[in-house]
Amino acid sequence: MAERTGVRQRLSEGAPGGIRQATARLHQASGAAVSAVLKIMVDSSAPASTRLRAADIVLGHTAKAIEIEDIDARVAALERAIEESTQRR
Repeated sequence: MAERTGVRQRLSEGAPGGIRQATARLHQASGAAVSAVLKIMVDSSAPASTRLRAADIVLGHTAKAIEIEDIDARVAALERAIEESTQRR
């Protein structure tokens, strides 16, 4: 398995340095972004439409994260199956 690289590693190796750096910065800021949206969602003094939009953002991104985790698990399972198949040969 040391010779074979995973899909994620190949993708990150192919990304230009600027994209990797920007992605890292976005990842670092995501906690603050989530906190801001959650504060708006529960702020009773915010307009109902604003709170509803914040709730929609939370639900939408949660669904997307679940889908990504599912895809990640499926890719990992496929990579394991390929590795096992290669080792049997």
